[in-house]
Amino acid sequence: MALSFSPLLSPWLVLPSALLLAALACLLWREQRPSLPLSLRNALLLLRLLPLLLLSLWCLRPVRQHDRLIPNASHILVLTDATASMGLRQDCPDSQGRRTTRWEAANAQIATAPSHLPLHLWRVGTQEAPALPWLAPTPFTPIPGETDLGAALEALAEEKRRPGATPIRGALLLSDGRDWGGQWILQAKRLAEEGLPVSTLCLGDPNPPRDLKLEFDARTPHRLSVGEEGQVFLRLTSHLPHSQKLTVGLREWGGELLEQTELLLSPGEQTTVSLPLPPSPIPGERVFQAEISRVPGDELPENNVAYHVVEYPPPPKRTVLYLGRQLSWEWRFLRRALEPLPRLEVQAAIRLLPPEQEKKLSPGWRPQHPFFSLGPKERQDFPKSAEEYAPGDVVILSAQTAAEMSPAQQEALLAFVQDQGGGVLWLGEGDGLPPLLAPLMPGKTFQTRRSDGKSQVEIAGERLVFEGLFLQPEPLPPNAPYTLCLEPRRTARVVLQNENGLPLMLVEGNCGAGRAAWCGLTETWRWAFHPSPENTPKLHPVFWQQLLAWLAENRQPPLEMELPPDGLTAHQENTIALRVLGPDFRPAENAQASLTVLSQDAPRETLPLAPDPEEPGRFLGRYTPKNPAPVQLLFHAQITPDAPPMTLEKKVVAHASGREEEDLSAQPHLLRDVARITGGRFFQKKVNWEEIPLSQDVPRERQETPLLPPYPLVLATLACLLLEYLLRRRNGLA
Repeated sequence: MALSFSPLLSPWLVLPSALLLAALACLLWREQRPSLPLSLRNALLLLRLLPLLLLSLWCLRPVRQHDRLIPNASHILVLTDATASMGLRQDCPDSQGRRTTRWEAANAQIATAPSHLPLHLWRVGTQEAPALPWLAPTPFTPIPGETDLGAALEALAEEKRRPGATPIRGALLLSDGRDWGGQWILQAKRLAEEGLPVSTLCLGDPNPPRDLKLEFDARTPHRLSVGEEGQVFLRLTSHLPHSQKLTVGLREWGGELLEQTELLLSPGEQTTVSLPLPPSPIPGERVFQAEISRVPGDELPENNVAYHVVEYPPPPKRTVLYLGRQLSWEWRFLRRALEPLPRLEVQAAIRLLPPEQEKKLSPGWRPQHPFFSLGPKERQDFPKSAEEYAPGDVVILSAQTAAEMSPAQQEALLAFVQDQGGGVLWLGEGDGLPPLLAPLMPGKTFQTRRSDGKSQVEIAGERLVFEGLFLQPEPLPPNAPYTLCLEPRRTARVVLQNENGLPLMLVEGNCGAGRAAWCGLTETWRWAFHPSPENTPKLHPVFWQQLLAWLAENRQPPLEMELPPDGLTAHQENTIALRVLGPDFRPAENAQASLTVLSQDAPRETLPLAPDPEEPGRFLGRYTPKNPAPVQLLFHAQITPDAPPMTLEKKVVAHASGREEEDLSAQPHLLRDVARITGGRFFQKKVNWEEIPLSQDVPRERQETPLLPPYPLVLATLACLLLEYLLRRRNGLA
């Protein structure tokens, strides 16, 4: 506030006017009769000078100046926390003494704001569509994305700097102090530097709730074999003020009770109980539900039920492709050992006539079957493209067979191993391998020998491939050829060696995405006649089964889903991704993908999956579970309109609590820090809207208020003149 005078009156006129007024006062004093009483003389003098003084004040025109906020030119931004913790606990008393949720308490505080305050309401922590059951439709503007309180301060700073935005005179954050994230301290300091105070109000009880919580312990298995018995571990935590006798039960979701036990839980105690898990006779996924009955005084009965998914995977189905330049006894006995296995499919493409002999045939004559083919389709040559390798898991061939392949066929084999994660096994001599396929060979220099009576095979230091085999050195059949590797690659590991420690088998587990192995034994079929101890399996079939299973472990599936690290969270938006590979082992950018969700809340809900702009072949979808319960995800993908659709199924559990719900006690100290750093006001019980600190960087206007209005001055002057006349007349002076 400032005091100013009329610009018509120059400052240098003030002193002469005062001197003139003093001279006039002396003149009027001398003109008065000396015989008059002194008091009368002073009264007459004052009544004569007062009109002149009032006339001088009217000429000065003093006014009071002050700044005033321009109406509707700025607003107070109210950020209301709408994260899940604001609606789960009823610990805020209302005006009638009832206990309400923190979200309801925040809305009640906003309702007490004076009508003349220009409020702009933001909602923090949820998407545009309300997902939480307690979040009724409100006039709040949601901050885009799934935000925490740290991101809300960042959005507030960005709004203040946004061109064309309405200036913010002040900010108020209504929250319980949960779900802090990001660099919120740095954002608060930036708001302080920009002169924007953020006042805060803490909602909720800072003490932990009275709660009895049940959850599956991390030791509970997620995967078991078919027919295997297991155990579930349940963790119970009590925050009740008294001891409680509980009955803990386990059932298959929607089924009958399987097991139950009783225990006594003391206040503040945490204990773990185990219950047997019955075996599953068939493969698939089973959802188990653990539960305890609700006890008096439990403020959060939602966490008295917990779910867990156990997967019983079927034995993996493997496809082995044997490529040969001629028929051999090794192939015949390998087929005899592997074909009876139900989960293993054997295919072959074996050249019957070498190319040099085929060229010598008379013109116009070609054999009707140049290749021996075994598999779903007839093969007339080695695979020429990556798509032909797509159904396979492991390829078996020799370096001499690879030398007869064309460059395109070699590139297809290289892509199968390095890009798709397939396995390759080289048999026999490794010399003569084409340079393009050299990265798939674990060794460099080889030497071929014939076994004698002392030649034997023994396991190396680590059992990378074989379990239960070669516990004792196995003798090689007499006069059988075998190859040694004299120079293994630096990254290769020795699995089998001869009696002198020279490698007979090398493996390399990191050939791009796949695996490679070399075996110098080209006549393992002789082991089929090897006598085995009683009640032990034959060495020949078990050797091949374990070796091929290890080579096929890295085989990448065409569909691969990606879920949040902590699983799905109910009442919140969850990002789900699906990676799609085409038959050429590369990401399928032009695929069409969708997600179907089956749950107890919605029988069938189909969600589109949009392509990820940053990663080709990755498709993103967003799903918000309405309640904590198991859901079934069905992924559908189609690479081209004519291609058969691919599906992937998975059961997951939508958990009842997210990150901010692990502890529902309010955190006033964090909100107090925000107000202290930014220069705002921390309110403890309710908001005093008139005491919210305001920013100085908002539109204002200068307003002037006259100290002496003109009409009262005129009336006062006339009153003084009339009173002076009446006083002189009464004393006989007029």
